[in-house]
Amino acid sequence: MSDRASKKLEQENEALRQELEDLRRQTGGPSTGDSWSAFKRLLPSARKKVASQYKPPKEGRKEVTAFLEAAKNGEAEEVERLLIAGVPVDVIAPWEFGQTALHMAATWGHTHTLELLLANRADVDKRDDNGETALYKSAQWGRLETVNALIAHGARIDIPAKRTKQTPLMVAASRGQVEVCVVLVREGASARSMDANGMTALQCARASDQEEAAVAIETTLEQRRKSKAIDPTQL
Repeated sequence: MSDRASKKLEQENEALRQELEDLRRQTGGPSTGDSWSAFKRLLPSARKKVASQYKPPKEGRKEVTAFLEAAKNGEAEEVERLLIAGVPVDVIAPWEFGQTALHMAATWGHTHTLELLLANRADVDKRDDNGETALYKSAQWGRLETVNALIAHGARIDIPAKRTKQTPLMVAASRGQVEVCVVLVREGASARSMDANGMTALQCARASDQEEAAVAIETTLEQRRKSKAIDPTQL
């Protein structure tokens, strides 16, 4: 397996583990840690339990599911077809924890699809059931191109998640997404905000042994301070 394929598989597995943790919290299921066999046993039943608590939206579960799957897979033509067919751009699926197609495209780094959704007036700051925005998702998974696209479309940089109170910068720092950290700090992300544990983005990076991300934050903050201190007319 190539390094690129291995990295992609690792990212997909991590996304699935995160889904399991979300499902565990919602269903009250047992904690399984990183046990893959336990993960496979719990996930299908947990999905069914969560989905059974909700009624399909009036647009029809089949159409909404197809729309979200197309966004997740980066199938821009299918997304456009379903939009033309009448699926609302910001429709949410409760069985996907309130995520929109924009969340899906952002999570998986499909910039073209994301741009299409934004062109159709998708809410750039829409939050899912966990309070996470599309920018949060992109930052979490290191999708630099989609991070830049969302910021270009006016995404608010410091919206925190509900439970963890982590901002996009904090989650990027915790996961060692160095390039994303640089962009967010450069664009004005707060380095003073604290999460539910009272930690800043810099502290989150170091608590997760992401020293490269911590150094990148410090360096970019210093550059930001210097650029504000210098009068451009004197350069």
